[in-house]
Amino acid sequence: MYISVMFVGLFGMFLFAESADPITYLDRHCGADLSKLWLDVIFVVDNSRAVTCMDRVRKSILKIFNNGTIIGTSEDNPRTTRISLVTYNKYAEIIADLNQFESFDDFNKSISINLANSSTLDESYLIKGLESATVVLEKSSLAGERLNYKKVIVIYASLGDDILLAIPLADRLKADGITIIAVAETSGTDTGKLDFWLDLISSGSMSFTIQDEKLVQEIQDSFLQTNCFCPNGWVQLRTSFSDMHSYRYGICLSLSPLTAIWRAARLSCRNQWRNGYLVNEYEANKHNYVLESLRNSSLFRSPYTYYIGLTYSTGSWYWDQPEGSSLRKVDNQQWKNWNPGYPIPSSTQTIGVNVQNVTDESETGWQNENAMGEAHYYVCEVASCDTDNYCETENN
Repeated sequence: MYISVMFVGLFGMFLFAESADPITYLDRHCGADLSKLWLDVIFVVDNSRAVTCMDRVRKSILKIFNNGTIIGTSEDNPRTTRISLVTYNKYAEIIADLNQFESFDDFNKSISINLANSSTLDESYLIKGLESATVVLEKSSLAGERLNYKKVIVIYASLGDDILLAIPLADRLKADGITIIAVAETSGTDTGKLDFWLDLISSGSMSFTIQDEKLVQEIQDSFLQTNCFCPNGWVQLRTSFSDMHSYRYGICLSLSPLTAIWRAARLSCRNQWRNGYLVNEYEANKHNYVLESLRNSSLFRSPYTYYIGLTYSTGSWYWDQPEGSSLRKVDNQQWKNWNPGYPIPSSTQTIGVNVQNVTDESETGWQNENAMGEAHYYVCEVASCDTDNYCETENN
């Protein structure tokens, strides 16, 4: 049973959840609705004679969009995906730019015709395919089209000639924020060598083989991770702070180098992008991620003390949530991080702050303070841009 109590006080109207489903104590994952995918995708496909599995390539590409992804553009629905097709061998050809396909049927027909068979040319230069993809991207950028949409290049490649030449261009594209997914088209004695080079060309762990049984799902998951991002100035929560390519959560964090009392900090979060709120800490990974983010920023100084979303009322501690949502009761979560001797029973020390541990300077823990007391740094949280949350710009 779910019971909620309304409380009006110094900090406004709160909804307190007396009980909650344990699933609400997990950090938010990225949206996973492929029918609402909004990306710009360029397929760069090697169709040289070395490719003997063109039928398999064609089928895998079409299956990626079998979950209702809307292809093209729509005045009424911004959650659409544009697709471009480039083929390459000794030469490269732009079969379709990002504005040609206006439906899945358009895309299906073109793929069925242009990827029906391999060419008669033996040479294969991935660099030429990537250069053509760059032309497509530059044309779209100069036209000011969909600047808030993430860009993805999906490469289907054989070992080819001088594949090393493609690495510098791939690095520049990735540095510009473009995701590169790579699929090895061939099998046999050169598979290991091709996998090695495509690992260098692709983004993070987004390198696969045409033989992968879950290839379509792997590419779809890569799309969903790419379509999950934060606005400028916000930090995205990942499973690992040190690994830039680790799994990204659907959570964005704003670390404020300015200090404020708790009430002002909470109001500041509310006024930021997409109705933010003071950060909650359901699990140790998130707590550690925030602390590492502070440590690795020149804007913050030790000892680290920063406001979080802990608030006390009606005999219990709760986590701040987006306006209109029920607060989450701290007692219902397994992991807690109170510093020794805290919380202190008090009618005035009703908000939470992370304070650097006196006995272990590498750690911070929760303490309760007076809501109208000292000014500290503070950390805000909000849901990411993804298939569940369309963002008109990266700054909104």
